[in-house]
Amino acid sequence: MNDIFDEAEKEIKHIKKIKLIKTGAYIFLFLSIVAVLTTGIYKWNENRFNKKVLLESDMFLAIVGEDKDQLSEADILKLNEIAQRDDTNFSALSYLIIAKKNYDNENYENFTSNMEKIILNKSFDVVIRDFAVLDLSNYYLAKNLTEQAFEKINAVNLDSSPYRDLLKLNLALVLIKQNKTNESKAILSSIIAQEHVPSKIIEDSRAALYLIEKMEKNA
Repeated sequence: MNDIFDEAEKEIKHIKKIKLIKTGAYIFLFLSIVAVLTTGIYKWNENRFNKKVLLESDMFLAIVGEDKDQLSEADILKLNEIAQRDDTNFSALSYLIIAKKNYDNENYENFTSNMEKIILNKSFDVVIRDFAVLDLSNYYLAKNLTEQAFEKINAVNLDSSPYRDLLKLNLALVLIKQNKTNESKAILSSIIAQEHVPSKIIEDSRAALYLIEKMEKNA
């Protein structure tokens, strides 16, 4: 039985490691898209606030919009200035980039702190806040911090979240680690039964179900 749990542990960590790497690869594309969208949305707000948002968008895009491999320390300081204003989605996006920088530098305490600031600020768009929950739950799962992962995912409205399928998959992996296999199987089966779910999520869900079956056979 312990061997199966060890195998499940390795497989879950493997899945989470791949997802963390992929997150780093697509995060700047995500940021650029959201930055453009949020600028367009806020143009409908009152003029005073609109000018403030446009100013922050100019500052933000001047930093991350250039074609460069890495941000300088000066860039990070400018992003931190935007982030600490805590008043627009560009603050959230700045926190997100700073969090990635901290993660890359293995400064995990600051990484989690940055993500928490995004998640707890209700003025930020839910698209960004739920993205932070997803990334943070990936990290907690990779570090075998299942209680923390469960707490973050459980605070999200999974049915309405733009990342509901990935978050549900993470929740199922947490439940496997907690030996709540029936609950995990129900979630995984519901993911697989849906038509709109991307094939990679279906594939990971089936792999998790296979692990549960092996655990149950060797119980």
